[in-house]
Amino acid sequence: MRMRLLSALLAPLALAVALSPALAADPQKQPADFRGVPWGAPAASLPDLNGIDRDGDIIHYERAGEKKELGGIALKNVTYSFYKDKFYHAEIGYQGQGAAEALENSLEAKYGPPDAVRQKTDAAGHAYSVATWNWPGALFIGHRHDKDTPTGRIFYFYAPITEASAKSQGIAAAPAAGKAATYPVKKGDSLERIAKKYGVSEADLLAANPGLTDKNLKAGASINLPGQAAKPARKPAPPLQPGEYIEYTVKEGEILSKVANANGARIRDVINANPDIDPDNVRPGTVLRIPIKKDGAPPADAAAKAQDAPAPAAQTPAAP
Repeated sequence: MRMRLLSALLAPLALAVALSPALAADPQKQPADFRGVPWGAPAASLPDLNGIDRDGDIIHYERAGEKKELGGIALKNVTYSFYKDKFYHAEIGYQGQGAAEALENSLEAKYGPPDAVRQKTDAAGHAYSVATWNWPGALFIGHRHDKDTPTGRIFYFYAPITEASAKSQGIAAAPAAGKAATYPVKKGDSLERIAKKYGVSEADLLAANPGLTDKNLKAGASINLPGQAAKPARKPAPPLQPGEYIEYTVKEGEILSKVANANGARIRDVINANPDIDPDNVRPGTVLRIPIKKDGAPPADAAAKAQDAPAPAAQTPAAP
């Protein structure tokens, strides 16, 4: 989500990690797969995949009939992302009282203590915690859960393919000697979001930007990206005009990727049309602008259908 993915979602793009040995996860516990699917596996090896969204060479899937459970907790979604037909990213979303603690315990039992646990606040003022496990140049796992709602997500990035995906889409260039990459901070950004987007740890991001905090992270400022070469930033998308979008109110249990997919839009277009949202944590009641495809007008009742579509049923977590 991404997706949650965006990771969602999000642009679900990240770069290879360069952590100090003190922050690296136990190499003996590095997972070679996600739920039995090896990192780098082709989509054709999983006949039960159902596509839920596509963004260029990146396709997000769910698996038909998959048991949505982890550590005794019922899950909202489990998504698999492929870049050029190779598995590189997965994301789990959950909701339920006690789920965050139970899932954190499950992750620690499998991978050992996290490299870091940070208490953060997003652009809307909502507090959350994020724990990370990192195997330099190989795999990155993060667990974020909200403090004021019983929701959270666990995300996995396979570094070798993540780096190739980022380069091909112009997110960053290959490292160049003596030249550091920079990132133009956008409204609503946080250190956790930037670190996840580029597949680096918050510790490395802070080391590359001494004194930087979420409180002094200002839109329009440029910050350093550890170990990456510079690439000109993409121009922001122009604001949508009346008639170029429909409005959709997010319902309980919905995630951004499914809202976009249900309305025939790409995730990144929905994010560009709603610059003030947190793509990883779109809350019920949020009114989104959904861009209308330029190559054809939507049905006259498209907006009505979108609003009337039933929300996914909320799942109650099982006992740990």
